[in-house]
Order: sequence, then C-alpha cells, then structure tokens
Amino acid sequence: MKKYRYKIYGLIVESELEIAQATSLSVDRKSLENDVEIVFGEIPERLRKAGEEGYGSWINGFKAAWFNTKGTAQYLITGGNKIVVRPYPDPDEKLMVSMILSAGMSLILLQRNEPVFHGSVIEKEGYAYIISGTSGAGKSTVTMELLKDNAWLFMADDTVRLSLDNGKIHCYPTYPQQKVCRDLACRMGLDLSDMIYIDEGRDKFAYKRTDRYYDHTAELKSIYIINKSKNVCEVKYEKLQGMDYVHAFINNLYLSDNYKRDTGVPNEFMKLINLLFHQADIYLITRPEEGDTVKNVVDTIRFLQSC
Repeated sequence: MKKYRYKIYGLIVESELEIAQATSLSVDRKSLENDVEIVFGEIPERLRKAGEEGYGSWINGFKAAWFNTKGTAQYLITGGNKIVVRPYPDPDEKLMVSMILSAGMSLILLQRNEPVFHGSVIEKEGYAYIISGTSGAGKSTVTMELLKDNAWLFMADDTVRLSLDNGKIHCYPTYPQQKVCRDLACRMGLDLSDMIYIDEGRDKFAYKRTDRYYDHTAELKSIYIINKSKNVCEVKYEKLQGMDYVHAFINNLYLSDNYKRDTGVPNEFMKLINLLFHQADIYLITRPEEGDTVKNVVDTIRFLQSC
C-alpha cells in the first residue's frame, strides 16, 4: 500500500491515508524517523462491536483511546505513535481525514504527555497568540477578522500543541486549515462547494489557509478567552491571576472534563502552567450576548497585544 509523509503538529507522520490538508514531506525515510504512523487495520472486537452498536467514544486519558464516526470509521489511538483506522463500507473520506487531524492527533499528543489547548493560534512578529472560548463565543469570527490584517499569520485552528523548548513554551503549527461556521463562510463570500463540510454537530466547513500559513514554532505570548454574558452591555476584559489563571488554562485544555472527572491533571501539565504564568498573560474577554460586538473584541485584542 502506498504511504505518504506529512508534518502535522510539528510531528513527522507516515500515513496510508492521503491527507491533502497537511504539509507534505519528501524527506527520505532513512534521514528522518517517523513520530506517528496512521494505518488501516482491525481493532479489538469489543470496540468494533461498540461502534456498530452506536457508541461514540472510549477514552482512557494517556494510554489508549477509541472513537467512532458513524458510517465513516472507527479509530484506535495508542502509544502516542499510532492511529489504526477501520473504515465502514463507503466512508466519507473527507470526514475521516478531518477527525484524524483533530481528535486523532490531539489524542496522540496527550499520550506523548503534551498538553493540547482548545483554540486558534495566530502569529505576529515571531510570537504566538491563542484565541479560545466556549462554542458560539465567536473565536473563529474574531480570528478571521484579525487575519484580514497582513501583520497576522495563521498557525492552528481548534486544537493547539504546546511544548517546552529551551525553557519557553511554544505553539506548533498544525496544518493549513481553519474551521468556519456556515454563516461566517457565507458572510465572507466563500464558495461552500470548494470547502469540506465538517459534520460534528456544529454545521462547520473546513477552509484552506495555505495563503497565510506560518509553518514554524512560535513562543506563546498571550491567551485570549472569549465568552458571552447577559450581564454586560459592552466588551470588557480582565487579566487573570492566581487560581483564576490556573483554572482558565485547565478548563480550556482538550478533554479537560476527563482530567477533572477521571484522571486528574498530570504533574507535568501543572509544571508547564507554572512556567507559563511567568511567560504569557491570560485575558478573559467578555462580550454581550446580544448585538454584533466582533469589532470591539478585535480592537480589544489589538490593544492588549500592543501593550
């Protein structure tokens, strides 16, 4: 079977599945070892049957994980270095690739003991900035607005790999693709027929960002967490300190509910948070539930970034 090689989340990935969204590598295998292998194959019978019965996922923190996209494929992630894909008949290959790139690779990173943060990453002047927030808070819209300024470049969408490098925490580029909701795509005048529909219950499309992609690591400078509240009538921001800082970071980690409910936050992650506290600010930006305040949020981020 033909194999492909890519750079995804800064890792060298060898795959039996073609991944058009990812950055291809032509490096000879002998000169650079693979970090991750993606293969088609069988998975344990109990998991296969669970998927056929309609179950969605089984996750055991940092050792192994399995999830299922109905009618497309089942995925088993193990050892921080392998994703086994078992497709259903006539699968949606675009959705299969999307799930491998997002959930699959995020679980790989967790098994490698590296935290994965929820949010988009944009770069400016060599520094990385994360835009995070709850679903519907407007982080994708805000990110798109910021990227209209050529001073900003796109690094990652939805999930962010954080890693310690020379005593500093860096963000890694993922792959040149950004998810946008249908309404935003239409307002931007994007051709939906040229985009990949992401059926994750949120009516989103995958938008290719090769034109503005920053394919290098960058030191993390700030995190902006956006939320909506009925208790404010204008955009407000607050620089988080102490336990508010810690809780904000943990609550926005990928699979944060699993940490709090099942395994607890690993000590290595807590050490990273301590380092991060002295390196990067976290701001909570609150916008009203009603009205269009995207420009106000964007202006707030620009102000905070320039301080």
